[in-house]
Amino acid sequence: MSRIEHSIALPIRRMVNPAQLALGSAIAVSGLAILLHGALALS
Repeated sequence: MSRIEHSIALPIRRMVNPAQLALGSAIAVSGLAILLHGALALS
């Protein structure tokens, strides 16, 4: 059972990780943009 689960989980993990990385980097970039915009608005 664990061998079957492993063979199913590995492709899913390979598909999910790049999506999570892309999502995380997009959130980080938008967060930085909001911080920069706030700093420019304050100055």
